[in-house]
Amino acid sequence: MAPLSWKSNVPLAFNAWIPYSLESKITYFFTYFHQIVCIMMAACITASVESLAMVIMLHICAQLEIIVHRLKSLPRLQEKSNSQSIIYELESKLIKDCVNHHIHTYTLGENLNETFGPVIFVQFFVSVIALGAVIYPMSKLSTSLYDLNTWRLIFTFASTISQIFLYCFYGDKMMEKSMAIAEEVYQIDWIETTIKTKKNLTSIMMRAEKPIKLTGLSIIIMTIETFFKIIKSAYSAYNVLKKT
Repeated sequence: MAPLSWKSNVPLAFNAWIPYSLESKITYFFTYFHQIVCIMMAACITASVESLAMVIMLHICAQLEIIVHRLKSLPRLQEKSNSQSIIYELESKLIKDCVNHHIHTYTLGENLNETFGPVIFVQFFVSVIALGAVIYPMSKLSTSLYDLNTWRLIFTFASTISQIFLYCFYGDKMMEKSMAIAEEVYQIDWIETTIKTKKNLTSIMMRAEKPIKLTGLSIIIMTIETFFKIIKSAYSAYNVLKKT
């Protein structure tokens, strides 16, 4: 808001074509205020969308951990009763709940991709383009730490990288948790369970072989590997531009 207190040579916050004169202080103030409100709304919307996506991914990870914890309690059902019929009934109920819970968790992952897939796809490519736009001027700057433009580009670069990293990190965690269910089920003491329970556990393992992934329109899979590829590409582009 500092430019509003300047007396002369006052620029707008962003370059824009305005179909009226800005010589009047009132028209300039409302135009400047309009730009500030728009950029604040854009920042809030971007932050809220990303935060909601992260929270849903963490929620999916928590649900997968709950499923694993419930499955690990299967062998302990033998301690509650000596009757095979009661044990079979308890196992059937627990397995049915775990299977339904697993299906609902995968449904939540599908809804996440359907809702945020296009948004993530657009934001991912915008971030990559912004990364390239920052790398080019960084390759032309001096290494002086006293240069204000250097610090501006460094902070912009860090912000862009952080945005991509958050999607890749939480997407990788979600996929890791969903794949870990098969391993956790394998570690259960299968000897103490009934034959039908063994078959149901096998079905859960087969379903868990297809992990929950965060994708952008089924084109980009957000994982740590994807993030490292972006970093390598950015570093290669920086070296090429630095030599030219």
